[in-house]
Amino acid sequence: MRIVARVRGKWVAVATVPALLLCAGVLSGARAAGGADDGEALFRQKCGVCHKTRIATSRNETKETWAGIVKTMQGKKDNWISDAQARKIVEYLSTEYGKK
Repeated sequence: MRIVARVRGKWVAVATVPALLLCAGVLSGARAAGGADDGEALFRQKCGVCHKTRIATSRNETKETWAGIVKTMQGKKDNWISDAQARKIVEYLSTEYGKK
């Protein structure tokens, strides 16, 4: 089934319904995956405000070191990174950029 619109007296195919549904599903899934519960999204949202994230992710640290770094950053601005968010950020950083 096609969606059509009349443009300057001509019918133009805008998109197909399955394509629209696919895009809607992909976009809503991306929002859910990149939402506030996702460590990477939190890292980019919270840490990326002050730091270029590629610089931070060029490091390989232990989970304890990442936790200390994030704890220090929590102290820079009250209520910017909650303890729950910090745990998710540390988990992400240690999993993706931790010492193996």
